[in-house]
Amino acid sequence: MKNKLVITGGLGFAGKNFYLLNRHKWKNIIIIDKNTYASDLKYFKKIKLKNHKLVLADICKKHLYEKYIDKNTILIHFAAESHVDKSFNSSLNFTINNTFGSHVLLEICRKKKPKKIIFISTDEVYGETFKYKNEKSLLEPTNPYSASKAGADLLAQTYIKSFSLPIIIIRSNNLYGNRQFSEKIIPAIIKALVSNKKVSIHGKGQTSRHFLHINDFCNAINIIIAKSKLREIYNIRGRKCYKILDLMKKMSKVANLDYKKHFTFIKDRPFNDKVYKISVSKLKKLGWTENKVFDKEIYKLIRDKSFL
Repeated sequence: MKNKLVITGGLGFAGKNFYLLNRHKWKNIIIIDKNTYASDLKYFKKIKLKNHKLVLADICKKHLYEKYIDKNTILIHFAAESHVDKSFNSSLNFTINNTFGSHVLLEICRKKKPKKIIFISTDEVYGETFKYKNEKSLLEPTNPYSASKAGADLLAQTYIKSFSLPIIIIRSNNLYGNRQFSEKIIPAIIKALVSNKKVSIHGKGQTSRHFLHINDFCNAINIIIAKSKLREIYNIRGRKCYKILDLMKKMSKVANLDYKKHFTFIKDRPFNDKVYKISVSKLKKLGWTENKVFDKEIYKLIRDKSFL
């Protein structure tokens, strides 16, 4: 029997793009998504799923979807609440969806024994990092979002050790690309620029972030599926790193607009990591390279008004 691909959080930004880039490579794909505010169900109704299946289900409720996971399954677990700002005011939702939801999924996998599990974590589990962290570095999350992801990450690691589950953990930096929900910084800036409005920037915009195009991220996952040994951890990082205010200036320049007219400073987060620095050398040994050029891709996004 041929392998099937199961994608949790497949209506979200990363899961959606992974599906769109790989849908012709797999005959049997099952997309599982809770259909929250950031899900893109409207777009999926426009495209043909062919033999693929969309299941609207909450990963916290295993009876709604556990029948879709079996020994022939390659599972990619994208599903998560991901907006840091929201985590400060609704932290229990993040614990429930990110930590508990992942635990429910791991328990299903313990019983169903899928062939391979790609577990999507985040670079934020390392906390604020001024020196490059590798995959063996200590996890030191600093906000409710990253703590909920670190909890899920650690659970995945224990299921590797305790039950020898075929898990590969991926920790990536900030992603950007087509049809990203506008709460994220790059689509938020684009939306402000093309709508002649203002984007809110925390503090003085001095926090720095690395950015990686979604296609390069998806390519990394494909390489990991094809080439990696099981029970490994990989960092994924884009080369480009900008202070948020400098990013605003750059994108405004691309749009030929005055950046001063399109942003406003707001009170900073209760705690805001200055920067995340992670080593990507381990992934590069598998043959991964970053192909997308940040300046060119930003120009395309602004030109195409790709902020949804």
